[in-house]
Amino acid sequence: MNRSPDADDAARFLAFQLRLRTALRRPPRWSWLLAAVLVAVGASTLVLGAKSVDGGALQVMLAAGVIPDKILQGQWWRVFTGTWLHQSWPHLMVNAIGLVLVGRYVEATFGGLRLWLIYATAALGGVVGTVVSGQTVSVGASGAVFGLVGALLAVGWRLRRKLSKPLRQTLIAIPAAVIGAALIMQWIASTGVASSQTDGWAHVFGALTGTAVAYRLVISLRDAGGELLVPRAPGRSRDAMWVVIGGAALFGAVMVAGVTAFPLIDEPIQIDVVNPQVVQVDNVTFRVPASYGSGVWREGRCDGELTGLAWALRSERIACHRLPLGGVLLIGRRNRLLTQDDGDFKAMRTANQSGEWTWRQAGVMLYPIAQQWLYIIAAPQALHPTYKRALTPLLPPRGQATISRPDPPGISATQP
Repeated sequence: MNRSPDADDAARFLAFQLRLRTALRRPPRWSWLLAAVLVAVGASTLVLGAKSVDGGALQVMLAAGVIPDKILQGQWWRVFTGTWLHQSWPHLMVNAIGLVLVGRYVEATFGGLRLWLIYATAALGGVVGTVVSGQTVSVGASGAVFGLVGALLAVGWRLRRKLSKPLRQTLIAIPAAVIGAALIMQWIASTGVASSQTDGWAHVFGALTGTAVAYRLVISLRDAGGELLVPRAPGRSRDAMWVVIGGAALFGAVMVAGVTAFPLIDEPIQIDVVNPQVVQVDNVTFRVPASYGSGVWREGRCDGELTGLAWALRSERIACHRLPLGGVLLIGRRNRLLTQDDGDFKAMRTANQSGEWTWRQAGVMLYPIAQQWLYIIAAPQALHPTYKRALTPLLPPRGQATISRPDPPGISATQP
């Protein structure tokens, strides 16, 4: 009995799905190797960072992380080294696991060398996102891992007419949802509705780079018998050869740059507060870092240039000084800078008794000046130890301030 054309098409479609599933199960040797290199470099820097003066990975991040200002000043090697560093062990392990889970499919589709090419170019794309966004400090392989997610999406889109529904979910729906979630999270962070220390633009740019590169590369899916599942278009093999050579050279440059950066791990990050400017306001002495740009704090930004710190403080404004690496020193009356709840007063008393900068909340350290004035450092949490050490010379002697709650309206402290 003759079979119908529809039955033949269904049989061929089913056979292709079986061959494709076999091809995608190819052992991910190169993915495991790349993850092992990532863990080895990340673990070594975390161990070295734990021995630095600030503890943790802070000094490593400052010495070799992606800092846009430093890159634009000529420290080009940060473009390569920053993506190999990680802020913590969980940060490292999440990226390594994600690399293997997604990289195995990318490797099965394109081969090991092209996997490393996609990874390296996506990492660079993530750095571009960091520089464009102006993120203060960024480290980690997240941009590269998102590039692999983008590559998976490109593969699914190129094979969309040949995929079963489960494979469409694996190769199209899930990667698209992950990239879409990254875009939404970055949009929410950019609107100011919620804050995040995640470098969202590195994720977005890394994903876009990985998608673009994978869309151009030759698909090398092979079944159990070694036969190609997708015929190669004329002319594409030569293009792929050159990008693979370029990718291998790029990855070599990454490794060389990583080794070069290690001697810089113990290099201290200095903030110049030598001979600070001294200003008297209402018999209160303020010391400020005169060598850095100053302004008035408006809507979460340090805008303009002060004609004088004393004028700004007497006119009930919040003065600000821009610090290296994106931090800001704020000076003003405490009722302008704080909500003055129990946590605020506890932190002020602790600072006054210890004579040191005191943590108040994520991104904020404070120190009281006299009875009504306050210093605040607003900066990413990872930079707090550096700023705390560098700006301590600005602080007056401990115990100078009198910390008391403001009286409710119409009630005097002398009343019974």
